Amino acid sequence: MAVGCATLYTATMLGLTAGWLGGIGRGLTAATLAEVAQATGLNDVAFLVVGLLAARLAERQTLSEVQMREATHALASLRALHERIVESIRSGVITTDLERRVYTVNRAAEEMTGYAATNLRGQDVSILFGDIRGRIEESLAAVAAGHASPRYESECLTPEGFLVKLGYNLSPLSSERGETTGLVITFQDLTDIRSMEETSRRQERLSAVGRVAAGIAHEIRNPLAAMRGSIQVLRSELGADAPQRELMDIVLSESDRLNRIITDFLTYARPRKFSLAETDLREPLRETFALLRHSPEMLDGHQLEEELPEEPLVALADVEGIRQVFWNLARNALMAMPDGGTLRAEMARGGGRSSVRITFADTGRGMSPAQVERLFEPFSSSTTGGTGLGLSIVYQIIRDHGGTINVRSREGHGTTITIELPAKQS
Repeated sequence: MAVGCATLYTATMLGLTAGWLGGIGRGLTAATLAEVAQATGLNDVAFLVVGLLAARLAERQTLSEVQMREATHALASLRALHERIVESIRSGVITTDLERRVYTVNRAAEEMTGYAATNLRGQDVSILFGDIRGRIEESLAAVAAGHASPRYESECLTPEGFLVKLGYNLSPLSSERGETTGLVITFQDLTDIRSMEETSRRQERLSAVGRVAAGIAHEIRNPLAAMRGSIQVLRSELGADAPQRELMDIVLSESDRLNRIITDFLTYARPRKFSLAETDLREPLRETFALLRHSPEMLDGHQLEEELPEEPLVALADVEGIRQVFWNLARNALMAMPDGGTLRAEMARGGGRSSVRITFADTGRGMSPAQVERLFEPFSSSTTGGTGLGLSIVYQIIRDHGGTINVRSREGHGTTITIELPAKQS
């Protein structure tokens, strides 16, 4: 473009000087011609210099754009690699700002907590880990002192109502200038590990109980049967109005209670072998509620509700064992509502239709966290006046079926027990 402009300008000046374009032409002196030639040469040089500078600037701009595109591509690749690394980590990773509001969530964190990343962003992290302000200060102080961040545990309630145990630690999130701009929380799901530890403790107790079970059966049950028989004989010889008759009735009632305790004890210590068969789980639940409506535990203020699907829910199960589970849970729920209330049982397909979910929810007195923690331990303190073995037997039966049992309860707000059993695949 500069060369073209210089050529046109030179041609124009020549035309004017020669008189071709109506210029002064022949009236020019030698001095004037020299000035015209000088001016033309300077302008031509200026055109060429400007063109050269423009070409260099254009070359630099093109180079800058290429470098910028390469840098942008490299940054995008690095960011994608970082995201893939974070998403591939099997530990949960959550970042927050200084106000403890969730900023990023990886896929493992979504799977462990049950919350979608879109629902967690902007929320206070206490929704997952509870109040951790004291632990944040402790962790930051430990990191500042050059020590490893302490390890903590907490319980997280998933959107579906299941309790998940999480082990986590806290680290500061720093900017390029070294300023703390937030927190990085990494955590793992400890539910299965703690469940195995609890199972191991129960198995140790069960082993100790089993070693004395046979001796207790002979040492207590046989004398108890003889005592009961003797009391019945003496009672039959008394008149209908004899004052001793009431005392003997008490002795007989208490002997029956002792026999039930021993029976539960032996059931827990030496469980029978299950006979698994294809079972529609709706039927044992219907039978249990039918019996419960005519049982002494059913008071005037009690209400029973069932929500069962129309389609059969088939699982490989021991009918008697499952019936015992339903009976113990329903009976405990009624005893937890001495002033009346509602017991609601629901049954539906679990996630992915690979399991059957059974829920017993009551509006009773509820339990403290400590009671929930020890609920399935044998001989734990019972608020229903039972032997303390009924729920231990329930836990054992569900475990032997390959299922899980989860408890949610608050004092004064009732209890919800959720069972998941493997469904028969059609």
